[in-house]
Order: sequence, then structure tokens, then C-alpha cells
Amino acid sequence: MSAEGFIQQKAAEAIKALYGTEVAATSLQVSVTRKEFEGDYTLVTFPLLRITHISPDATGNAIGEWLLANVPEIAAFNSVKGFLNLSFSPVYWDETLLEIAQNADYGQLPPTGRRVMVEFSSPNTNKPLHLGHIRNNLLGDSVSRILKANGNEVIKATLVNDRGVHICKSMLAWQKCFEGKTPESTGIKGDHLVGDCYVAFSKLEKEHPEIIDEAHEMLVKWEQGDSEVRSLWEMMNSWVFAGFDQTYKALGISFDKVDRESETYLLGKELVRKGLESGVFEKEPDCGEGIICNLSYDGYMEVICPVTSDNWGKAHVKAGWVDQYAHMVTKLRISGISSFDPGTFSNLKNLREVSFMQEVHGNGLKEAFTGCNQICIIGGYDTDTSGSLSAYYVDPETGVLELCATRFAERFDIASNPFSSNYDDFF
Repeated sequence: MSAEGFIQQKAAEAIKALYGTEVAATSLQVSVTRKEFEGDYTLVTFPLLRITHISPDATGNAIGEWLLANVPEIAAFNSVKGFLNLSFSPVYWDETLLEIAQNADYGQLPPTGRRVMVEFSSPNTNKPLHLGHIRNNLLGDSVSRILKANGNEVIKATLVNDRGVHICKSMLAWQKCFEGKTPESTGIKGDHLVGDCYVAFSKLEKEHPEIIDEAHEMLVKWEQGDSEVRSLWEMMNSWVFAGFDQTYKALGISFDKVDRESETYLLGKELVRKGLESGVFEKEPDCGEGIICNLSYDGYMEVICPVTSDNWGKAHVKAGWVDQYAHMVTKLRISGISSFDPGTFSNLKNLREVSFMQEVHGNGLKEAFTGCNQICIIGGYDTDTSGSLSAYYVDPETGVLELCATRFAERFDIASNPFSSNYDDFF
């Protein structure tokens, strides 16, 4: 029985006991109590005056006193000008929760015939799941459960990003620094060990910038099917998947469909080639070797790297090329571009959202956006912060862009930094 129905039934009993008149419970007006008054639900007493022949407040007080004395589920009441506000006692909530627990179908709606896919989690296999992934997992699983309870057939899907230069970075660092260590030999959870490798690569790259070329060479070998590279990739990915499984189990998360980028990337490359041939994508001479999807008429632009592995993440973006779109672009997404000229995006005065779909090396990143006069949140894997998820903030007054978990938190009243770079905090 609903809360409204419970109040209606007990109020009808009170009216019969006090005034000897039977009323249909469903005829009584009950609603949620307005937030400025104390109470859970409110009974409207005006229509009852023809039965009680007393004032609205007196009617409310009389019914309230009877309910308080005879209904243990009622804890308190107050009568305000024809409205009887009632508060439930813990007894009511205990009974309600018990009733819900005993009904396996509680909250389940009839089938709709609709099939819905919810994709979430979708991690990379070069590091463990972090706090951002945990939030994403809980939201995705909750949305899936809600959709299922509403009668939909739900497919929970995840796309694992298990290939790319970022994966090769962890592999290369393991070869150079980890002396054959494994999860079994170290006692370290597999995804944590691979995450340590990724952090180690960031440190190596600062001392030896040329090592990034080795990572690209390894990716080319992977795509060519080199047996040694493929064997290392399979071994380290297996460590990560085992670690992911532990975390998913601890969270109660499961998936109906798991796709891997290693099984689908060739399709993506072919689509980009066809897009270039058909004119959907275009090469921009001043965008290094990048390819753009120009949807600036809709306020959106995407810049992606060339489709060849050896050039991925090497493209350099020159200043000035976006000026022709300055008044139109509000959203920008960048993939595989590693360096920028100062002021590249400074004329995008309406720019509000920027996202990076791959790691950002930080070469000219801050200077590229200096001058933007809107708030800009930029997510990416910035090697300047040991591979952490980063947020940047463009101060609308000074135009200065900062790596700004602190400024972001202050401006949006966030109590703590949600962008953790400490792998010890990861599951």
C-alpha cells in the first residue's frame, strides 16, 4: 500500500470513530507535505467540515489526536488552516521496508519490448581503474538497473582500449626497468603493476625524450603481428584483465558484452580513409599532419591524428589554422596530437569544452589555450602529471590556463580533488 493510501485508510477510520460517519478512503485528499511545513504527508480537512461541523483547525486536531493515539505508524501532527500534516514514525518505515524486501518484483514494470545498450567503464589496459572509473561504473550499473526495472531489455557493454601507443609505453617500460617482474613474483595486483610501468615510462621520457619513438616503433610491430611484441602484449594485458576482474567483482559490476579495441581498430582506420576520400574528413595543412572533422557550423570540431601508427601522437598543431572557425567553435575534441604552437586556440573566444581522447604530452598545451575567455575543462592523460586524469581551468578574467584541480575545486565548491594522480589510491 502506498503512503497516501495508508493515510487515507487510517483517516477514514478516525472519521468513523469520531463522528460515526463512513467515508470512502479514496475520496480523501492526501499529498506530500510542502517543504516549508513539518510532516511527511498532508490530509486536506476542508471537505470534512460538513461532517464535523467544527472549524478546519479543530477538525485537523481531532483527527490528529485520534491517529496519534491509535495508529503507531504516526509519530506527530500539526494542523494549519485546513491542512493536517502528519509525520510517520520509525514503525511505518520498518513495516514498509519489510514489505518491499519480501516482494521480489517491487518496482518492476511490465516489459516494454525495447532493447537498450548502456556502455560504461571502457578502461585502458595500461593502468588500473581509478576513482573516475569507479564513479563511471556505479553510474552505468545504476542506470542499467533502472532501465531494466522499467521493463527494458538491457545490454551492459564495455569497450576495452587494449591497444595503442599508451599500451606500448607500459610494455616498453616493463622491458627496460622491471627485470621480468610479474604479479606473482611481486605480490602486486596485475593492473597496478602495469600502471607502475606506465608511470615509469613517463619518468623515462622526461630523461630520454627520444624513447617515445621506440614506443611508436613497438606499436608498428604490434600491428604487423610481430610475435615477440604480441606475446608481451598478451601477457601484460592478461595481468590487467585479472586485476580489473577483481575490482569489478568487488563492486558487483558485470557486463553482457565486452569489445576490445584490438578487434575493432582496423574498421576505424578504414572508416577514416573512406571519410577522407568522400570529403567528410579533411586534411588541414596548418594542423601538422592532423585530420579534422569540421562540424563548426554546429559548434563542434574534432581534430584527429593521421591514421598510420608510426605518426600517431606525433602531429604538431600550428597557430592560426582555427581562426577561420573562431566565432563558431564551442566544443573541441583532440586525438593523438602531441604538441601545439603558443596561442593556437586563443582566438576561440566561444570555446567552452575541450576533451582529449588520448594522452597529451604537454608540449605547449598551456600556451595553446592561453587567452581563451571562457571556462574550459580539459580532460586527458598528461605526462606532466605522471599519467593522471587532468583538469585545466581558463580564468575568464586573466585568460591564464592552469593545471587546476585546486582552482576547479574552489570555483565549483568541490571539497576534494577528484582527479587523483596517486596510483596508491587506485583499486
